[in-house]
Amino acid sequence: MPILLDPSHGPNTPGKRSPDGTLLEYAYTRDLANQILTTLRTKGHNAQLLVPETEDIPLSERVRRINAHCNTLGKSNIILISIHVNA
Repeated sequence: MPILLDPSHGPNTPGKRSPDGTLLEYAYTRDLANQILTTLRTKGHNAQLLVPETEDIPLSERVRRINAHCNTLGKSNIILISIHVNA
């Protein structure tokens, strides 16, 4: 069963940072997503990043990608994990 990891926002999404600006959500979530991806693949799971790009990808495009996977494999055959932090 494929596992899709969505690392949330990109660097151009305003406001997705700690109040002092030192913690950027996109940097933290992408690092976390890559660590999870490596762990899942090491354990033999079919895991992939929904958004491998580093720039912002609109929500509509994320949904289109998810729907494409669901249309191919069936929506009950996919696990989607969206990673966000309250920076």
